[in-house]
Amino acid sequence: LSQEKYEYLQPHKTAFGYYQSVCNYRLSKNELTQFYIETPKLRTTSGIVRIDNKFYMDLELPQSGENSSFYDFLIKNDEYNITVCHENSNEWFNQTIPLSVIENYYKSCVLLRPQGQLPVLRVRLPSYKGNILTEIYNSRKERINDILCIQEGDFIIGILEFVGLSFLSQNFTPIYELQ
Repeated sequence: LSQEKYEYLQPHKTAFGYYQSVCNYRLSKNELTQFYIETPKLRTTSGIVRIDNKFYMDLELPQSGENSSFYDFLIKNDEYNITVCHENSNEWFNQTIPLSVIENYYKSCVLLRPQGQLPVLRVRLPSYKGNILTEIYNSRKERINDILCIQEGDFIIGILEFVGLSFLSQNFTPIYELQ
């Protein structure tokens, strides 16, 4: 992937009251696509968590070995998101926001944990009226309808969509959804 091919759209107000800048990936001069990433095999530390009608899952991120490149990719994505927010702040928010302010307001989806535990990536699961829209398949490529089948400690390979960035008054965060 080349970060130069990321294209962030002007932030727009969502139905939930926050602003969102969608990120697409430029394949060619005339072709943009949504941004999907396949994860390596990762262990969930939470299973699927439901809060009200929203769902998320925490995935443990190895920092060494063959799967460490995914962690490195996420950190580089965070650094690029901060740069993009700073460079576009005047156009997006009608004011130049200092880089130090953006760095303070930026909240990564990579969560550091105490006592030598591996960091985790928190991903959203898209839902509608309390029903998860993410499709789940077992290792035999059979669709699983019971979302509660994924428990803490299970290993998954996921397809993440990097939707873009969400903006609250003093909070910028990337949006990764498990598709």
